[in-house]
Amino acid sequence: QIMHSNDGGKSWVEQYYFDSEDPIFITVEYIEMFDVNNGIALVNDWNNHIPMFFKTTDGGENWVQTTTEPIGISGDVWRRVDFVDINTGLTWVETNFDGSAQSLKCYDENFGIIADWGRIYRTLDGGNTWMQTDSVERGWGNDFAFSENDPSIIWFLADGLFFSSDSGLTWESCLVNNLRGVNALRFSQSSLWLFNRWGYMVKIDTDECSNYTEYHFPEHPVGDISVDFYFDVKGDVIVVPGFFNG
Repeated sequence: QIMHSNDGGKSWVEQYYFDSEDPIFITVEYIEMFDVNNGIALVNDWNNHIPMFFKTTDGGENWVQTTTEPIGISGDVWRRVDFVDINTGLTWVETNFDGSAQSLKCYDENFGIIADWGRIYRTLDGGNTWMQTDSVERGWGNDFAFSENDPSIIWFLADGLFFSSDSGLTWESCLVNNLRGVNALRFSQSSLWLFNRWGYMVKIDTDECSNYTEYHFPEHPVGDISVDFYFDVKGDVIVVPGFFNG
C-alpha cells in the first residue's frame, strides 16, 4: 500500500494498493515526494524479480507505472536507489559502474557516490564515468549523508563513521563503530544522527566528530520496541517507524 496523510500524520488514507495473487511478495521499497504533487515509488515484485517504478503528479491521487525494466531487484531496499528530482535517479538507468553497490547517494543529477564493500566510487557526470576515490576497505557500506548546503562534506557509515571534506576524494576516520548494528545516517542542520534499529540513536558533534551523545529509546509497558531502518530528522523532530513486540 501507499498511504497519504493531510493532517500531519494523525490519520491515513490508502492511495494505492498493489494487487497480487501473492501480495506478501509485492513490497513498496522506496517512496520520495519532491513537492505536494510530484513523487516516485519503487515496488519490488519478488516473484518475478522485476522492479516496478510508479510516478504521481497529483499528490498521490493516481500512481502511474512507468517501467518494468528487468534491471534486478533493489536488494537492500532504500540503500540502493536515490532520486534527486522527479526525473533523475540512480538505479533506473544502467550506468558504467560494474561493481556491486551496497549503498548510494546523489547530491544532484551529476554528483553521486557509491560504496562497494567499503571502496568508494564517485561520479561527476551522472554515472557515465566512475572513479575510485579511496582504496582502503571499510567493510559493508551502510549509508551516506551529504551536508545539506555543501556537497564537499560527506559522511559515510561502514565499520565506522568516516568523513570527507573534499567531495569524497579522501576519507578520515571519525568514530569506530563499536555501537553494534548502527544502520543509517541523517544530517539535519548542524547535527548528524546515527540510527540503530535495536534501540538507540547517536548524535554526532560535526565540529569534532569524536564527540557524541547516545540516546536510548524508552522502555514501554506494551513491550519491546522493534524499529525499521528508515528514519527522518528535521530540526528537532525525529520520526522513527516501528512497532511493539508483546
